[in-house]
Amino acid sequence: FRGVSNAAMFIILLFSGRLITCWGVATSLLFHPVNYLIAFGILFFRFDLFLGTYARFSTETIKTTLNNPARAILYNFFPEKMRGLVRVFLRGTVVRAADFAGSGFLMLVKGIMEPRMLSIVAAPLCLIWIFTTFRIKQRYSNLLLKTFAEEQIDWKRLEDMNFQAWLKDKQILGKLRQTLEGADPESALVSAEILAKAAPAGWSKWIVGALTGKSAETQRSLLDLLKTEDGKEAVEELIRIAPTAPPNTLASLIHTLNRLDPKSSLSIMERFSDHPDPKVRVEALAGLYLSHSSTVQTDFRRRIRDSLDSGEAGIRFAMEVLGKAGDPSFSEILLEAAGGKDPDLKAWALSGLGKMEHKDVMDIALSATEDPSEQVRDAALKVLGTLKEKIPMGVWIRLLGHHDPRFRKEASK
Repeated sequence: FRGVSNAAMFIILLFSGRLITCWGVATSLLFHPVNYLIAFGILFFRFDLFLGTYARFSTETIKTTLNNPARAILYNFFPEKMRGLVRVFLRGTVVRAADFAGSGFLMLVKGIMEPRMLSIVAAPLCLIWIFTTFRIKQRYSNLLLKTFAEEQIDWKRLEDMNFQAWLKDKQILGKLRQTLEGADPESALVSAEILAKAAPAGWSKWIVGALTGKSAETQRSLLDLLKTEDGKEAVEELIRIAPTAPPNTLASLIHTLNRLDPKSSLSIMERFSDHPDPKVRVEALAGLYLSHSSTVQTDFRRRIRDSLDSGEAGIRFAMEVLGKAGDPSFSEILLEAAGGKDPDLKAWALSGLGKMEHKDVMDIALSATEDPSEQVRDAALKVLGTLKEKIPMGVWIRLLGHHDPRFRKEASK
């Protein structure tokens, strides 16, 4: 019996992760107490070896393959410094005390009542167990979001299967959407990050729909979570809301459209390329080039040349656009600015050279890592991030000792 039981549990354990992912943690926890209630019920009506074998086999199998893995996840609801103590208390003190009490009760009733009558004692305890599990299921979404928000779980490092198990419950997705649309920016961002990692159907549309009423900074953070591979729905929604968006929001919307799908949003770029707000105009002009339409790119280059010939303000505007577009036609101008002293021009030039993957950009970026301007160093960091595989290992090792922690973090990856 023991050999067959262990073999069966081993086979089921191969799929238990998928089962928990499919059903969710809270639902998986219900199987064990419900099966106990069924086992005690059938033993009360028919107390024999066959049903006793079934009861023993089913309860041990469900406990090992479903209940224990799901219960282990629940320990994360406790603060990290308390988890070890709680685990020892529950699995040590409480379980041993229960075993002692159960054994003592059996000794007291031995010979007084039939063994099958013990099911009458056990059934109410199973009902209490089921009730508490239902309560956990009802409050699971709130507990989970609180745990994520307070970073008791480093959910960004969870494996995909474990993460899907956390978020299987529809109540959790509903709570995430509710928090995403709420007024608290920090909670909204945490919910958005969780949705972006879990990627349920329609999540990108939820992000765009939650932009209304948020600060410009929060809107930018939300839009940065949108991914190219999931961007079709988001692009359609962004194009729809762009015409009525205020300037601060509009600049972020166009920047996101440039990142996700500039070709499909060309009409938006053309519409706002002469917008009175310079931030919007910069993003829209960059989008004209990124659309890769030959006719539009010709117009883009003409406008950039006109801007470069129109004085200091025009030069700065053109350089900012080129930093986002990365047009190789202006590589010489960007190289000249990258060797200058103006930190804004240097940062924009470095970004533009990185966009076009200029042959000298790696050397320029490495030199810029020691620039006194944080803006220039930030541009260098982004360029190095895009050239990861092309940079020799010795360079990354040297950057591990850089005075700026951001470079050390990037090098450690």
